[in-house]
Amino acid sequence: MKGVPARRIWRDPAAFGFALTGTLALLPLIVLLGLVLPVLPRRTRPGLRLLVVSWAWLATYEAGCLATGFTLWLRRRPRTAWAAAQRWWLAAWIRLLCPLGRIRLSVSGTGWPDGTRPILVLSQHIGSFNGPLVLHLLHRMLDQDTVPIVKTAIGFDPAMDLMLRRLDAPFIRTDAGGRVPALRAIDRLCRSGAPVLLFPEGTSYTRARARAIADRLRGGGNDAEADRAERLRRSLWPHTGGVQIALRSQPDVVFLAHSGLAPVLPPAAGGSVAADGVVRARYWVVPAESVPQGREEQARWLHGWWERIDRWSELAHA
Repeated sequence: MKGVPARRIWRDPAAFGFALTGTLALLPLIVLLGLVLPVLPRRTRPGLRLLVVSWAWLATYEAGCLATGFTLWLRRRPRTAWAAAQRWWLAAWIRLLCPLGRIRLSVSGTGWPDGTRPILVLSQHIGSFNGPLVLHLLHRMLDQDTVPIVKTAIGFDPAMDLMLRRLDAPFIRTDAGGRVPALRAIDRLCRSGAPVLLFPEGTSYTRARARAIADRLRGGGNDAEADRAERLRRSLWPHTGGVQIALRSQPDVVFLAHSGLAPVLPPAAGGSVAADGVVRARYWVVPAESVPQGREEQARWLHGWWERIDRWSELAHA
């Protein structure tokens, strides 16, 4: 099969079979969980919701995108068809998991860019299924398809690997050797004019990661930044390099905070899905003319916004 990476010839059919088998095998358990979840102890609900979210992912996006993708590839359909399939299967995932997991989405914010300028979305990174959740939220808000900048590890999910590569999403390495190629990929994408989604933290918050970042800042002589980074409770201190490259295209910037779909923190620190099952999201829009121009000013601006996002997250989990 000319033009098809060798890994797809065996991996994608195997993944489709696994998704279909797992969906059918776990169906009775998932239905039972959906019925009893409201009466279970509050402390058990986030973990059980994670199981429901994972099952719904297998049943919709994973199986659906692999099957649809094969059809689109056979028929040589254009990129717009792949984008429509991505939107549809993400929406199907949300439609299935919300009633089963007793989860509800609540989005707040005022205004939205009119699309006459590039759009850059800077999102908080919260837990498992972070990327799909944010993409779905953005599909609801935008008429255009947002292109995410993702880590190479996302390629281990066969369906996301297939769909995002067809949508020209850059897969970047996060090690030292991947820094320059990653910045070049961000620059190329932002100059294309498509709405771009970037996660400045790079990964989800854990206390160990937060301590490591603070230690690295302090080791570099940035004691004040290290102190500020340590005060964050739901977020990691953001990387500035990729954001500053993305700002060269003079976009309208959307900051997005959300509570996440699945628990990442230890039970003592709370989960990403509140016990009431409401997944909360809040966005703020900064017009291009209000974005600072100098690198130091942009770094201070980004850090200040991330502290604001962290404060919102604390209130959302209270």
